[in-house]
Amino acid sequence: MKRALRLAVIFAMLTMVTGCAQTLMSRNLEVNTKVSSSIDLNPDILSQGKPIYLLVRDQTSSKSGGESLEVLVSQKLQAKGYKITKNAKIAAYRMQATFIYLDKAKEGMTEEGAIAGGFGGAILGGDRARYTHDANGKSSLSTSGATSFLATGLGSLAGSMITVDSWYGIVDITIEEPLPHGVKKRTHVADARAAAKRHDQAQVTASRSGHSRSYDAEASSEANGSKESSTMDYEETATHKKLKTRVVGIAKQTNIDQVAAGIELKAQLSNAIANFF
Repeated sequence: MKRALRLAVIFAMLTMVTGCAQTLMSRNLEVNTKVSSSIDLNPDILSQGKPIYLLVRDQTSSKSGGESLEVLVSQKLQAKGYKITKNAKIAAYRMQATFIYLDKAKEGMTEEGAIAGGFGGAILGGDRARYTHDANGKSSLSTSGATSFLATGLGSLAGSMITVDSWYGIVDITIEEPLPHGVKKRTHVADARAAAKRHDQAQVTASRSGHSRSYDAEASSEANGSKESSTMDYEETATHKKLKTRVVGIAKQTNIDQVAAGIELKAQLSNAIANFF
């Protein structure tokens, strides 16, 4: 345990030294963006000159200043020579985006974690302390957990002097590319509850006048008119293929200006999104 304490103290001291250096390096607002997967669009379709359908849903709770992300993306695409429409039927490509996060980094949140989750994936993470149990069932914090908490406490002390803040902007993107010919898609949908019921179904025995008879529960249900439809088949014609990715932006600065960070994040995210075209 003493060794663990010494290591924790050394860790905290290193944190203070490196943190001071990081503070000096982060005086100016820096914003970087990454995508979880690249998207290559068909140049033949792009060259047709048809407009792009654009829809951006903002589900963030942050009230940032400046233009909305949709307006910024639209402006960037138009600057590239593309036309924007809200009529999906006349568009070639259809792009829908969901702005899911614009806020200060939460505990355990990392750029790598946000990217690794990919489209629709989780954006948060973090380590938790581990506990051990003795023969009497009493729980106690493990040595590594205690060290972690101590290091965290000392790190917090160092952190009170180091105020390098991080803000994240995360957008999930779906781009629909038209297919040269419609593709038939057949889908089979099963009612999980009905399937489980049939799987676990057994004969039900009822006694009448001292005699017993067995009957099938599903058949009885059907006779009473209460049988649920368990499966459904339907066919549709797919006219577009869907391409999905996630764009993550991170802004870092000492004593960050939240409004400025939000505006700059949206600007850089809109650049990354427009650059798919």
